[in-house]
Amino acid sequence: MFDLAAARTVTARELNELIDIAAGLDLGGWSTQTRCEGWTVRELCAHAGAAARQQAEGFRRARAGRLEPPEGPGAPDLTSDEVLDLLRSGAAELDAALGDIDDTTMAGMTPLPFGVLPTMIAIHLPVFEYAFHRDDLASAVGARRGLADDVAATMIEFFPGLAPALAGRAASGSAAHAYRLTAPAGAMTLAPSGSTWAVIDGEPELPLCSISGSNEAVALFAMGRIGADDPRLDITGPAASAANE
Repeated sequence: MFDLAAARTVTARELNELIDIAAGLDLGGWSTQTRCEGWTVRELCAHAGAAARQQAEGFRRARAGRLEPPEGPGAPDLTSDEVLDLLRSGAAELDAALGDIDDTTMAGMTPLPFGVLPTMIAIHLPVFEYAFHRDDLASAVGARRGLADDVAATMIEFFPGLAPALAGRAASGSAAHAYRLTAPAGAMTLAPSGSTWAVIDGEPELPLCSISGSNEAVALFAMGRIGADDPRLDITGPAASAANE
């Protein structure tokens, strides 16, 4: 897990790299489709800029003791110049808001657009938001790809808390298998529990699909950025075909 200083530094690094890539795009680059379904590069970058502003507002509210979540950022319909302005102003606002977090705020809760979270958890969300969206952008336009290892390793550590919510978005129906994700930074087993999913200890009762690889590969797979056919992943077990589901 990152402490506040590291979370602020890595957030700024990832968001500034995203801005640098966006600033170098030609007209065709802005209309390129991304691996975020339904979003072009322009929409992805507009979302990132709006999200930075809304996250900054959430941290400001936390410091003021107000826990009403800000509105969701969406993907504003803007020109490329307006998107770049939004990205730059959002990055500055978010960095300033993270810099203003004090010990009382860190010990409390922070309202973000999707809910109110402990601040120690909330400071990680911008890290992942801009690291993954920077990689989404780089993947779309053929720029340098790859998650930094500090982000990938922290995501593996962080993922057990996110996994049940993410798995709950899957199509409804009776699950016939469980999953085990294994990377150098950690491992977890995810099995169905009633109408949702849970991280479990030990061996699951259902057939197991084991998915392993580097921290980066497992993090990208876990967040839906690469598929089971990616050569960086090793898929084994009696339910190996479940990795494609």
